[in-house]
Amino acid sequence: MIQQNVNVKVEGGLHGKTASALVELAGKCKSDIHIQKENATVNAKSIIGVMILNVKQGDEVSVQVDGIDEEKSMKLIASLLMDEEK
Repeated sequence: MIQQNVNVKVEGGLHGKTASALVELAGKCKSDIHIQKENATVNAKSIIGVMILNVKQGDEVSVQVDGIDEEKSMKLIASLLMDEEK
């Protein structure tokens, strides 16, 4: 398992289109992916879970990835959260 703290830079945080894009991206990964904000941890493959976290631009979250493609998955998820996919 690998873990990385990420400062969310994507405009608007994890709401609407960005939350949907995150869940879709996580769904394509073979690894288990969880996002933690404060004391709440959710499955990144669950739109309800991601929305419940109420992550805003500027918030810091912890991304935990465990599985066969964890390095690649972490890079993809962190890149989306840091708004580097443009």
